[in-house]
Amino acid sequence: MGFLTGAFLKMYTTRMRIQLQHQLTRVTMRQNRITKQIGDMEKKLTQMKQAYNSGIGASTQMQIASDMNSIFQGINKNDTNAMTNANIQFQQASAMRQMNAQLQKTQVEQYFDMMSEQQLEPLKNMEEQLAMEKANLESRIKLIEGQEQASREMEKSSQKDFVPEYTGGGG
Repeated sequence: MGFLTGAFLKMYTTRMRIQLQHQLTRVTMRQNRITKQIGDMEKKLTQMKQAYNSGIGASTQMQIASDMNSIFQGINKNDTNAMTNANIQFQQASAMRQMNAQLQKTQVEQYFDMMSEQQLEPLKNMEEQLAMEKANLESRIKLIEGQEQASREMEKSSQKDFVPEYTGGGG
């Protein structure tokens, strides 16, 4: 009876291990796809943010250059008083442009943080869920492998019951 039980358990645990390994493979593939999606999305968001910030920087530099042209246009370069006043005006305008640019960059940062949270958070949650499922499957596979080994031992130890005894002392 032990032989049949051991053989059945060995067959059952082997089948269970194979099923769990297939599940583990599917979960791992899904997790890898999600991880790749997260990486791609983070890269895309970073590139978009850099493009926005670059545009803000270029626009600010163009505005500062335009301010310089309009402030210094028509001023007699030999008139130190006019040049000093123009320089002060230019410094104030430039500081204002820089403050506006910094404010815009802060707004862009906040926007992309919010966008990142909205788009990445569900994927990160799914990735975390898949990692837990993967760990659970790996743990179950270890348990099944232990049961599979025990059933092999049971089958092996019960095989000796089927070997006829040829001692000749029967009665």
